[in-house]
This record gives sequence, C-alpha cells and structure tokens, in this order.
Amino acid sequence: MSSINTISAADAAYALNVRAGTTAQRSTAREPETAPSTGAGRGAVTVELSAEARAVLAQPPQTIGNRFAQYFPRRDGTSANMLSNGVEGPGRQVLSQGLSLGEVASAARASLDAQHQAMKASGKPFDVNSWEGKDIYTLTAGLDRRALNAVAQNVGGQFSKDEQTSAQWVMDQQLSLATGLYSGPSSLAGRFVDVFGSDNVGRFKAGMAFLDSVSDEEKSTLAWAAKRAELEQSYNLIIDDPNQNSGHSREDVESDSPIVKLLRQAMGTISLERMSGGPIRTVDDLKAQPWFKGFEDQFDALWTPPAWENPPRPVNLRA
Repeated sequence: MSSINTISAADAAYALNVRAGTTAQRSTAREPETAPSTGAGRGAVTVELSAEARAVLAQPPQTIGNRFAQYFPRRDGTSANMLSNGVEGPGRQVLSQGLSLGEVASAARASLDAQHQAMKASGKPFDVNSWEGKDIYTLTAGLDRRALNAVAQNVGGQFSKDEQTSAQWVMDQQLSLATGLYSGPSSLAGRFVDVFGSDNVGRFKAGMAFLDSVSDEEKSTLAWAAKRAELEQSYNLIIDDPNQNSGHSREDVESDSPIVKLLRQAMGTISLERMSGGPIRTVDDLKAQPWFKGFEDQFDALWTPPAWENPPRPVNLRA
C-alpha cells in the first residue's frame, strides 16, 4: 500500500504531543488493528465537540456519514460509502444486521469473493500493496464494521492473511479519522480538517465513544481493550491540567471491562514519554510491552479468548 498515511490505535492515543497541544502523525507503507450495541461492559462517555465540529455536523443530513468517503477511494473512482459511514457510525449494521457472527463471516466471505472476481476479470487481480490502498478499499467496500471485524479476526478460518490485514487496516483508519487524526491516501491529506484542533480531551472522548459503540464481538477482542485503555489513560493524563484540558471538566469515562481496567493500571506505571508504540492485537503483543511486566499473572486469570463460532451454511449476500 504505497503512499498512505497511517496511524495506529496506539499512536492515536500516545503520539499526541499534549503539552504542546499539537498532534503527531507517522507515515508508513502499511500498518496492518445497525442494531445498536448493548453497551455492556463499559462506562458511558459523552462527547463535547468544538464549535468547528458542531458546524460540520450541522450540514444537511444527506451529507452526514459521507464526508469521509473521499478517504476510501476505490478502483473505479467511486468512494466506499459503507467504509466511510463506519467513521461516524461504527455500530451501524447493514450487511451484518440480524445475522449471527458465523453468518456475518459467511456474508463477508461472499462479498470479498465477488470483489476478487471482479478485479481478476478486469485483468488486474487484487494487490494488497496497491497505490494508496485502492484495492483494499475496493475489496472491503461492501463490509460494515462488524463484518470487517469478522474478517480481521478470521472468524471460521476462512480469510487470507492479506484479507485480515486489509480489514484491520480499514478499521484502524476509521478510528483515526473519527478522532481527527488523518489516515488515508497521502495525496488527500491536505483536504482533511482536524475538527478537534488542540482539544485533545475532546479527541480522546470521541475515541472512547467510538469504541463504546462498536459490536459486542469487537469489544471481546484484546485489540479493543488495548485501544480503550490507551485512550482512557491519555484522557486521565491531561484532564486535570487547566493548561491542557481545553476547559473540560473530569467525567467518569472508566470502562467496566476488567481487562481494560488492568491494562490502564499497567499503563499508569510508566510515563507518557516512555510508552512504546505499535499495535496490540495478541496476547504476545501485550506481554512484549515493557509497561506490562509484572501484570502477566493477573491478566492470565482474567483473560478469556473470544470463542468465535464456526460459520453455518453460506448465506445469500444482501443487495
């Protein structure tokens, strides 16, 4: 995926220079992590947007949800609107609505197969390293976030490594854009407006609200817990400092998840400057973090890996 600006979930929380009130971005070649969610296992988070953000959201309804579409360009020049809708409505279910997790995985498999066939028929098969990620957006264009998560987690063992990586990369991009940190084609970076500016408290709250609205299956993953803990810890680092909190007052943003609580406790043992970056997707990723040393036994006693169900018979792909 050449010429793409990416920022991981860890970067979204920790690569912010909160003392200077500016954001830092890192460019890499590639980094591949509705029926409303029940909201179980978390604390409620409210979000106060800046005046600029409120002005953007005051646009006519038909433009809401698609203002991020340009950052998901497909091969044919059109935008992947379902992917962009996942920025402002990560819990919105379209392809996956009313389906069990196994059925979601089957529907996602059918959608990916259709895109693979179309790209192959054009004479240019899918290329995970395509310029500015256009093949990735083309491949995943029919997936809502719940379906993306099923692919990223390889539910049913039916997705290739490139497909898993592509889905996770898009999910990370959705979170980054939702928190005002640009991620997407480098050629489009100049169009992006960070509505949070120096309001990093608002940024962190937006990230927590985003994660709190995703599917329950995603909330059962270690990747989700790590992202939620990172954002919560970042919020706690600046909320009581009048020079950094942009006028916000402290709110109860603590997640009810025991894993999130433990990760945040571990993160609190090391300074912001010494936090290591990089995505946390697996138990090995977590235990490799220097700040997690000494917490392994507590984690092992709490952690239950998600029990992904095997997909049933294939389902008909929705139009």
